Amino acid sequence: MVKASCDLVSAESDSAREKRRTTVEQYVHKVANMSSTTRQAEGGSSTGLDLQLYALNPFNGKRIPVYACDYVLSDYGTGAVMGVPAHDSRDALFAQNHNLEVVPVYSGTDLGAAGSSGSIGGGDSDGRDNVGSQADGSGSEGAAEDTDSVVLVESGEFSGMPVALGRAAIAAKALDMGIGETTTQYKIRDWGVSRQRYWGAPIPIVHCKSCKAVAVPESDLPVRLPETVTLSGRGGSPLETAKDWLHTTCPKCHGPAVRDTNTMDTFVDSSWYFLRYLDPNNTEALAGAAAVKGMPVDLYIGGIEHAIMHLLYSRFVTKFLRDEGVIPNCSEPFTELLNQGMVHGRTFTHPTTGQYLKPDEVDLSDPLKPLIRESGLVPTDSFEKMSKSKYNGVDPSAASEQHGVDTLRLHMLFKAPPELVLDWDTQSIQGSRRWLVRVWGLVQELLECRILTDDGYKGSDIDIESRRMLHRTVQSVETALETHSFNSAVAKLMGFTNEIRQHRDRGMSSILLHDCIEMLAVLSYPMVPHIASEIWEVVTHRPTSAMRWPVVDHKLLATAERTVVIQINGRTKGTVTVDSNATDAQVQEAALASDVVKKQQLDMDSIRRMIVANKGGLINLVMPKKK
Repeated sequence: MVKASCDLVSAESDSAREKRRTTVEQYVHKVANMSSTTRQAEGGSSTGLDLQLYALNPFNGKRIPVYACDYVLSDYGTGAVMGVPAHDSRDALFAQNHNLEVVPVYSGTDLGAAGSSGSIGGGDSDGRDNVGSQADGSGSEGAAEDTDSVVLVESGEFSGMPVALGRAAIAAKALDMGIGETTTQYKIRDWGVSRQRYWGAPIPIVHCKSCKAVAVPESDLPVRLPETVTLSGRGGSPLETAKDWLHTTCPKCHGPAVRDTNTMDTFVDSSWYFLRYLDPNNTEALAGAAAVKGMPVDLYIGGIEHAIMHLLYSRFVTKFLRDEGVIPNCSEPFTELLNQGMVHGRTFTHPTTGQYLKPDEVDLSDPLKPLIRESGLVPTDSFEKMSKSKYNGVDPSAASEQHGVDTLRLHMLFKAPPELVLDWDTQSIQGSRRWLVRVWGLVQELLECRILTDDGYKGSDIDIESRRMLHRTVQSVETALETHSFNSAVAKLMGFTNEIRQHRDRGMSSILLHDCIEMLAVLSYPMVPHIASEIWEVVTHRPTSAMRWPVVDHKLLATAERTVVIQINGRTKGTVTVDSNATDAQVQEAALASDVVKKQQLDMDSIRRMIVANKGGLINLVMPKKK
């Protein structure tokens, strides 16, 4: 398969009949207007044109049909690849569309596509076999596993060889025959840093008719952006309108010259700005000892575009500066990377035309049963990336005014893990608000306790259990925050609120209630700082600046109880609480004495076995099956 712009295609066009020439030209034009993203997309287009030409396999002399293909790119390899439909899903689809033979070239593993000649299947779109898959001998990604169980088949004298050995043998023979050699094909491409816009670092190059492109002398750096520009929004760079800035003198011949009117991609600046944050007052160098001491950055948070491009650029610049001695012994810019997901908005489209509907075109009197106002039809209801054209955007300021900023923050953190897509649903925001109302209700209860009674620490079982609950919550929230599982942290706090209520109903002292609410304020501060500050000041009579993150009492947790799941014939019936140091015999005894087992009205004499598993976290009572 060759790229549509290949010389073979144009040559075929010149020599073929008029009708055939038109067909070829139309196909070339069609492919030229397709974006590279569309051509490379998983499950994307896989069209082709039979050039009515054949290539000869130099090892067995077989004729191989040549096709122009839209997903073969000119900037990868030589622009010609050997199709392997038995081991690549897109090649398989192409072969199916053009009724081509499918021949597997290795076996002994799950090929993911066709398993034998003549069959078509799925597979990994990057799963090209390195053996002979690239016309220039470079191979491609996703080769078969290099294990002895994966061997070549349908490969003549090389059949039966393990893939790694076969690959080397084929390359050696190609070299002996003078028809090819091994090479490594990299996917790395040039970084195009120039942009035709005002906002960006000017490129320090001047263009002279005599000297061509000349670098601005270091003594004249930095080149500053002019302030007298016209921002029209139309083609070309705005810097071209700043004539006084544009026209300058060539540093070499001192003749007339013009500055480069492009600016650098803003990714260039953000690929090293963190170094300046660590050493902002250094007037002698880009970064000094203070920056080196603070590197690498502990945590870098960015969107998915940062994961792909900015991370690559930052690592490149960091390694370059390391090699230049600017930041010695600093090889990586970031210790940890967190890619935040996108927020999707609720989107309505017409069920027949697919047209996006504006908010005022949809009746949401019943949010669960939306209707198109004009026709009464039920629209297609989905969540999609927010866009003006889809009318599904949400104004953060309006949502904040309606629900409060703490409620808004809490909803966003609780709705989904930060790395996943968040479906923005205004109905579910109320759940977050209700929890904050319940928390404030506990605060009011504490204030009333202080007025009505002096209910001090009792040292009772429920107070001891409450202290364990408090420290257990601190530990779990701390772990959740450290692993960026903010939704889990919120869930732990919601569970903590429920436990406080339950323990209070069981006689927890007011001083323990005070400790729990104080801790609730501290733990929730990262998520809902405004109400947490208010709770802290009301409960402690101290400013928020006096807050300190709590230290977990591991000794208290070490003597805590544990929950054991009770099953009967493998079916979960409930749980029982035992001491954390309870033996298997004590677990069995506690299970038999529990209300869970008593409710089952079991014949204790009929219990065949009691199996304690999961390190004492589960007990299964094996009973005779009922007839």
